[in-house]
Amino acid sequence: MKLSRYIDLTYDIKDSSHPVKCRCRHYSYIVYKNKLLSIGFNNPRKTHPRNLRYKYKGRENNDISEFVGVHSELSAILRYGFEDCTNHVLINTRLNVAEEISNSKPCSGCQNLIKQLNFKKVYYTTDTGKFETL
Repeated sequence: MKLSRYIDLTYDIKDSSHPVKCRCRHYSYIVYKNKLLSIGFNNPRKTHPRNLRYKYKGRENNDISEFVGVHSELSAILRYGFEDCTNHVLINTRLNVAEEISNSKPCSGCQNLIKQLNFKKVYYTTDTGKFETL
């Protein structure tokens, strides 16, 4: 799988995909057999009832599920519409304030979501612009 294509795609859609101005823009791509099935992005101004299922924690390990916003992982899954993602790949990218690729490792709540949905592999960008696996 050529992961660099998702960095290119991130730059291609960065201006048209976000309805709100964000400090950082996160993107999640759901892929099955090298076919892109869903794209999600973060929206800090909206929440979703599913946030309560996945136990989002703040920096002090407090529960922030009620006001965390919609993370890109959840957004991609809601758009995809399936609860079982066995054999699917999730790819995360992030653009920082300077519009450079940076760390997009899923937070603890999103990691719970990813485990529950059985993703085969998860890739995320690092501050060096490379990919690591979860």
